[in-house]
Amino acid sequence: MIERKTGQVGVIVDTRQRDCIPSDQDLEPLLEFGVRDLTHNRAASAAILNNGQLISWGSRLMGGYLVDEALWQDKRAPSWKELLAIYHDLEKDVASVSAMESSLLALTADGNIWQWGVNGGSYLIPGKYSQLLGGYISRDACGVTTTGGLNCWHQNTPMQPITLMTEGVKTVRSAPRLGSGYGFVVMSISDDGQLSVWNIYYNMIDADQALMNDPEINRFTWSDLRPSGSEDQSMLATRSDGRTYRFYYPKNLDITRYRLER
Repeated sequence: MIERKTGQVGVIVDTRQRDCIPSDQDLEPLLEFGVRDLTHNRAASAAILNNGQLISWGSRLMGGYLVDEALWQDKRAPSWKELLAIYHDLEKDVASVSAMESSLLALTADGNIWQWGVNGGSYLIPGKYSQLLGGYISRDACGVTTTGGLNCWHQNTPMQPITLMTEGVKTVRSAPRLGSGYGFVVMSISDDGQLSVWNIYYNMIDADQALMNDPEINRFTWSDLRPSGSEDQSMLATRSDGRTYRFYYPKNLDITRYRLER
């Protein structure tokens, strides 16, 4: 729960939901340190405390615990360092958190993205990142690398990210496909002002050629890509002639359309 006027974040627990009831041990750090960000999927929750630490609770198999204890019993001592790496990394300086359908995600200040859940496993996404995108309780997520690249991955194959751009990403925004229940759109502006867009849906990541090959898009450079702030979660961008355009209509699932914002 976020108080709009003050920005303060609190936690409401629905005790009717199975596996989502935090224990007293879970709630103690929430009460002691407060919360600055909070996310959840359908069975697990995660919060970034004001001291930068991340905690999670809920279903063990969907992110409620960072590593399922059953894995500890199977792998035992030789892999303790590997198994505990996620705990040490998320004890401080967590920058952002997001939710997938059966997993949770967190970006740390040193550029690591961790994914955990899906039968109790935890994964360090290959690469170093400056921004976490997507989630939206769907099956995919993306990250902007510290070198200006753009990678995306499916929650079942987090160790195999798909590279959409290797470098040059200056500004990136994402928005959910509200009408479909799954997937999201990613729009980016490169260092040279090129505007690009992708549909991220069930790991089918394809460039939208209808928009990216539009002569009215490519004959100008673009800047100031930003959310519109409206309920439809469309996005705005400013053309090099000073005109601002509105892109993406998630209620209609149509990202090929755009119009001059007046």
